[in-house]
Amino acid sequence: MDPSTLTTMSRQALTDAQAEARRRSHNEVETWHLLHALLAQDKGIVPALVEKLGLTVGAMQLAVERELDRLPKVSGSVDTSKVYVTQAVNEVFTRAEAEAKKLKDEYVSVEHLFLGLLDVAKPETFAKYLKSFGMLRSKVLEALKELRGNQRVTSDNPEVTYAALEKYGIDLVGQAKNRARRRDSPDNSNPFTKDEEQSGADRRTGSGQNGDRRRFGPADCPRRRTGGAEG
Repeated sequence: MDPSTLTTMSRQALTDAQAEARRRSHNEVETWHLLHALLAQDKGIVPALVEKLGLTVGAMQLAVERELDRLPKVSGSVDTSKVYVTQAVNEVFTRAEAEAKKLKDEYVSVEHLFLGLLDVAKPETFAKYLKSFGMLRSKVLEALKELRGNQRVTSDNPEVTYAALEKYGIDLVGQAKNRARRRDSPDNSNPFTKDEEQSGADRRTGSGQNGDRRRFGPADCPRRRTGGAEG
């Protein structure tokens, strides 16, 4: 992928994914790292999509971190020049480019990466994770249409032009919470329901996900391993 076709937030997601892998002593950037970075983006469209779907970012992020904790670690410090992306992540970028073209966008934005993650859904545990949250492509596309309207990605910083995102953190999140509460029922089969409710309670008391989000310093974009298999 040509880096010049990525939006600013897409490039930042790659940088943050690599930083998370290095921090955890992982020598490969997996789909989990990329999703972790997308969910952590302040005022990004992916957290807005999650809230739009009636879910909570904190619960999803907590589940991602549990999976990251299970990944094998390498001993000693991690050489950033040898941190590669897995084959699954390569596939995500390929799908993201296709999504951008399908939506007639000129740049590959974070929502394209998110859709790419949904399409690839690897490894198997990642697919199960998406299913547990009811993260369906059709629902995400519907929410994306509501957020973006008829606007296209014509610059490397499209988030500032999304009218819906101008209200994110003020109106949109509150509306999503209200819809989620109306949909709640005792027979909810989502295994992460308790986590989501707790995350919502944390935000209402001012101690939720915003205080937990990590920020990373600049880092080189991860290199793709040539001829390598998925980790």
